[in-house]
Amino acid sequence: MKPLRNASHNYANTLQDDGVTVRFVQEYRTLHKKVILVDHDKTLLGSANLTGMGVSYSDEFNVLIQSEPFARSVGADIRGIQQRAKPIDKLD
Repeated sequence: MKPLRNASHNYANTLQDDGVTVRFVQEYRTLHKKVILVDHDKTLLGSANLTGMGVSYSDEFNVLIQSEPFARSVGADIRGIQQRAKPIDKLD
């Protein structure tokens, strides 16, 4: 198993042990978008990893958009991705 994939799976298992549902999308080579939806009208969207290093030292960009229609559209995109995603034990 590749180191990055192994790290992702290890972290996914840790999250699952804490009750978080984790799914993977295999049709993308890399799914790099990060999205947080808040209160149905705020969307934080960007490329930065949401870690101390990701937001402090990397050359990344995030934007906060306050728009209910935009948040609905992003939510629909996320639901589409979730429908295609697989649990870790169902990966190829």
